Amino acid sequence: AKPRPGLGFEAARDLGLDLAASYMIGDKTDDVLFGLNIGAVPVLVLTGYGRAAASALAALGVRPAHTAAGVLDAAVWILEHERLAGHGPV
Repeated sequence: AKPRPGLGFEAARDLGLDLAASYMIGDKTDDVLFGLNIGAVPVLVLTGYGRAAASALAALGVRPAHTAAGVLDAAVWILEHERLAGHGPV
């Protein structure tokens, strides 16, 4: 169960995923912790449970790589993050 990384590692192995080059987008504290635990870039969206999760994460001293207004904002940030890292189209 999230945020334990076992299933993430199993999925990565089965599907050939590079977790270090992956993103975890979610609206819950466990989503961000799961992303961190599997070595992915965690992105918190403020929709759904996101605002409460932002407060809970701050209380834990945990910061997602990015906090987005919603999924579209998260996708735009990821594309820009990848572009600045030299991956994908410029």
